[in-house]
Parts: sequence; structure tokens; C-alpha cells
Amino acid sequence: MSVLIAYLLGDGVIFAADRNITQTTSATTIQIEGRKILKWPGDDALIDYVGKARVGGRMMDEWLDEFVSRHLDVSVPRIVAKALQTEIQAAMSAEPVGPSIIQFAAFGEREGAGSRNTGISLMCTGWTIS
Repeated sequence: MSVLIAYLLGDGVIFAADRNITQTTSATTIQIEGRKILKWPGDDALIDYVGKARVGGRMMDEWLDEFVSRHLDVSVPRIVAKALQTEIQAAMSAEPVGPSIIQFAAFGEREGAGSRNTGISLMCTGWTIS
């Protein structure tokens, strides 16, 4: 069983997940440790997942790393969220899909008290794919 927690706060979002990944082959099922939470360079966004550990013949964290590298600009989070939704559904459409949850959160700047800038969560979007 996997654990995925997202908590939206006034100043950001907290993602927490276990590190257990189940890999099944025709002969065996094993548990390995892996990443379920990934961040963008510059700490401007987070993405996490539970469920299907492979997509498009690759480990999900590798697929998500590649997605992040193609979408470095998260200044308009809804564009990245839509691209994630479209690309993950296309990648999963050719193979059997088990239940999966993918969440995306992006951060920006807002004016705080006086002239101090503080981070704020702009978007937290999740999808359940089954």
C-alpha cells in the first residue's frame, strides 16, 4: 500500500509519500525504494505520484524527470498542469493502467507585509487515473 499526503498551506504546500515501489515481472514481485516526490529546479514546483510505477516502459520517476526537463518554466502553472495531464494520459493509454494519483503544485511570489515577498502556492492539481 502507498501513502501520499498533500497539505495546502497559506505559504506553500507539503507533499509526503512513502518510498516503497512494487515491481512485478512474470516471475516475481519485489519491493524497491524509489522517489515519489520530485521538484523542479529552482524549487518552483513539486510533483508526486502513487500507483503505477512504470509508464511508457520506464520507471515513473524517470518519466517525470524527463517531463520536468521539458517544462522548466512553471510561471503559468495551468499550462504545465494541462501538459502533464495530456502527456501522462497519452503515455499510459497504450498499456494496462492500474489506479494512479498524480499531483502537481507550483509556487510564485506575492506581496507580503510591506515590501517583503513570500512564497505562495498557486496551484495544486491532482488526477486519479484508472
